Amino acid sequence: MEDILEKAIDKARTLGADYADIRIQETASTSLKVKDNSAESVETGDVFGAGIRILNKGSWGFASTNDIKDIESSVIIAAKMAERARMPKQKELSLADTKAIKDKVVQKVKHHPKEITIEDKLLLLREADKAARFFSKKVYNTMILYRDNFGDKWFANTEGSMIKTSYVYSIMYAIITAKEGTKIEKSVN
Repeated sequence: MEDILEKAIDKARTLGADYADIRIQETASTSLKVKDNSAESVETGDVFGAGIRILNKGSWGFASTNDIKDIESSVIIAAKMAERARMPKQKELSLADTKAIKDKVVQKVKHHPKEITIEDKLLLLREADKAARFFSKKVYNTMILYRDNFGDKWFANTEGSMIKTSYVYSIMYAIITAKEGTKIEKSVN
């Protein structure tokens, strides 16, 4: 990915950018739903996105893509946008001087979601469903939801910065409905 970012930044420079940056995000995700102890939905997916900003003689241009093969053409679009956005007699902008940052930040987790099978995740949801029903005989409806996201975010600019952040996010929650006579209560935990 660093090669792709460096080529994009180099392309921006050849197009006359006073400043350019590119942000890329790659994400994998899983969403699961168990309703009344039955798997209702299982979804997985991968997402890619990139955004390019270019400053040229006081005007900004921006382009984005969700296809890694289109990054160079998106740099060209952002450069043209900056050029066309320029107003007659427009003052040039100057950005604050900053030092280049080269860093990799990796979020550490005890159990990475990619190492846990969908079957094991569903088992965990079913166990939560069972626990809710065991808690009270008044529980008559349960919905247990799970979602995880993990991936990498990249940032590079013409000042020499190159930052990679690897992240992991997961959440599980339950919507429990209990009934006693005509009284119905719902809890989200």
